Amino acid sequence: MTLASTAFHFDLGDVPTWLAVVAATAAAFVALRALKAQNRETERQVAALERQQADQVDVRSTPVVATADRAAGQPGKRPLFNRGITVENGSRRPIRDIAARLDSAGDGQALIEPARTGFVRDGGTTWGDSSVMDLLRARNEGSFYFAVPTNEHPKATILIRFTDDAGLHWQIDHNLHLQKLRGRDW
Repeated sequence: MTLASTAFHFDLGDVPTWLAVVAATAAAFVALRALKAQNRETERQVAALERQQADQVDVRSTPVVATADRAAGQPGKRPLFNRGITVENGSRRPIRDIAARLDSAGDGQALIEPARTGFVRDGGTTWGDSSVMDLLRARNEGSFYFAVPTNEHPKATILIRFTDDAGLHWQIDHNLHLQKLRGRDW
């Protein structure tokens, strides 16, 4: 009795079939790369559209000296406000919930709230005691005033946060760096 040798044989196809498989794989790879590049470009375009209104908001720091009421019989009383931040909404739509802080040490840890807000309307200033402006209409400006002596916080920097008309949250720092925020804590 002899054992017949049994050999396993797989039909691997012919050369043209394998060349077609390699070409299809290469085409799929090229298409996937093109799709990823297109997605990156679309994300950049969406980000640019999202920034469109926020890019129209300008912030400037202005020293302000407004003395406190001296009728209270307190000669030599320190200035009530000595630092101001003006927010100008140059966009065609309003911005909301505008808040300002002074970062007293420049490290984001010790934030100082404004003592007063002011809106310039019809040639006059409307004063408010809130530290947040609810609404700043298109092409208007508002100011935040801080009762913080400059010599006590020489490295103090400004931070402004606001919500644009699309409901997106933004922050502008002292270098006018605009950053989109996921949410807001102030």
